[in-house]
Amino acid sequence: MSDKIILLIIIIFLNWVFITLWLYFIIKALLQFIFAYWVPFVPTPDKKIKILLDNLEIKEDNNFVDIWCGDWRIMASVEEKFPKINVYGYENSILPYQKAIKNKQKNNLNYTVYKKDFLKENLSKYDVIYCYMIPYMMPKIWSKIKKECKKWTLFYTSSFDIKSEKYYKKIEIKKWNHLYIYKV
Repeated sequence: MSDKIILLIIIIFLNWVFITLWLYFIIKALLQFIFAYWVPFVPTPDKKIKILLDNLEIKEDNNFVDIWCGDWRIMASVEEKFPKINVYGYENSILPYQKAIKNKQKNNLNYTVYKKDFLKENLSKYDVIYCYMIPYMMPKIWSKIKKECKKWTLFYTSSFDIKSEKYYKKIEIKKWNHLYIYKV
C-alpha cells in the first residue's frame, strides 16, 4: 500500500473515533440534563398521594420537603391540606423543575422548589421528608438523613424500603406496593 492510502485510512479512523466520542458525550450530557443521576421522572400515583396525606404525621410549624419532587403534585397537595407548614422541594432535572415552577405560579401556591441536588444540600431544617426514588439510591439517602436530621425526623418512602433498616410504619397500598415511614 502506498503511504497516501495508509494516511487516508488513519485520518478516516481518527475522524470516526472523534465523531463517536463527540456523539457519546453530547448524548450523555443531554440525558444528564433531562434525568439527573440517570433517574427518570416517574410521578407518584394520585391514590398514593391521598394515602400519604392521610398518614402524614406533621405539626403546624414543621418543614416538609419532597426530595426529587418531580412535577409539583406532592408539594401542592401537602400545602393544600396543611396550610400552616412550610413546604419545599428539590428537583435536579430541568423539565420537572420547570413544570413545578409553572404550576406554582399558575395555581398561586407558596411552596419553595430548588433546582439543586439535594444530596449536596443540608437537610437539617426538615421535619418530614418524602421521597419516591429507585432502590439503589435509598441507602445513600437514608444515610444522609440520619447524619443531618433531628432524631424525630420522619422519612416517608414510596414503594421502596431501605433493606438494612427497620421501618417505623408500613402502609399497604396494594399487595406489592407500600408506603414506608422511617424515624431518625
